[in-house]
Amino acid sequence: MIPRNRWLFNVCACVASAVAMQACGDDAPTPPSNDGLADAEIQALAVALARLGALSGDDAGTLPTDSTVACPLGGDVQFSGTISPDPANDQVLRMDVSMVPAACQVPLAGSVFALDGNPGVRQAGTVTSTGFLQPVLLDFDVTGGVNWRAAAPVRSGVCRLDLDLDGRIEWPTATGTDTVPTLSGTLAGMFCDTQISLPLSGVSGSG
Repeated sequence: MIPRNRWLFNVCACVASAVAMQACGDDAPTPPSNDGLADAEIQALAVALARLGALSGDDAGTLPTDSTVACPLGGDVQFSGTISPDPANDQVLRMDVSMVPAACQVPLAGSVFALDGNPGVRQAGTVTSTGFLQPVLLDFDVTGGVNWRAAAPVRSGVCRLDLDLDGRIEWPTATGTDTVPTLSGTLAGMFCDTQISLPLSGVSGSG
């Protein structure tokens, strides 16, 4: 049976940061028009979404599937969905969680951005355990979109996500209370109208 620990959701949330680093690298496409997002803003938006995802959960390691938390500068983000064992296999955890910002204001790239769900960000898929301290397999679709409004210069638009995540979480050979699992695999698809395909090596979560 897979424990429903907060770090597992946060590992998935961290993927957004990795997307940003790849989308804004040396091989990034031509910057969008003035009404769109610059490369640095795409990176910052992905990091902001990752941080919003990390707001879920509590100190006991529980991920509430229906909760509302405040955003840094006003507004809130709503989490809803289901996290449950597969009835046919207790080594498989099925996760379908949506994150919907509502007038959620965040500092971003030297400005303030307001985010609203259009319809929000959905993570749906499975987490499969292969045994105690053995690799955990991730298979997720990350889809949806958010409306964004920038305070300066004043602009607005939509950032859509349509990504496939195939990942693998592994523990180091040496065990201990400070052991940190590592995430490998690939994430591919569209992020803010940018086609990306990247390895997930180097992204990790904490237990």
